[in-house]
Amino acid sequence: MQITATDGTFFDSQFFTIKVINLNRLPVAKANDPYVVDEGKSITLDATGASDADGGPLFYGWDLNEDGFFTAAVEKQRFLFLEDGVFNIVLRVGDGSDFAFDTTTLTVNELPPRAGFSVPSLKSEGTFVDFNDVTFAYPDEIISWEWLEALEIEVR
Repeated sequence: MQITATDGTFFDSQFFTIKVINLNRLPVAKANDPYVVDEGKSITLDATGASDADGGPLFYGWDLNEDGFFTAAVEKQRFLFLEDGVFNIVLRVGDGSDFAFDTTTLTVNELPPRAGFSVPSLKSEGTFVDFNDVTFAYPDEIISWEWLEALEIEVR
């Protein structure tokens, strides 16, 4: 390129080169809608919609407990949640040069225990009947059981 300056009488020209540098544009992180799952169940966190205006590959990470540490992941990553509560989830998307972040919430519903017992096979009158507990409370623990005895059971 050449530039020329003149004052009407004299002039001066200079040649120079302009080097165009391709500047990296920040990627866009998209953590998507708030998530809801029952405790003990897995859910897929979905970063669909994250993008890089420069067209480069993206690298994903999820921070599930706001400790600043990101689990390396892919665009759609499955996680298992054992504790109930409401959590802020942070998605980090990188393009090899820069990072972008987006946050969403995850609600993990607590499930009540399910009480149950196995039904014994038919017994003759006057014999003992054994019942077996099949109570379920995953991932929590059962802290107490109570069996109520009937005063009189009539078999027909």
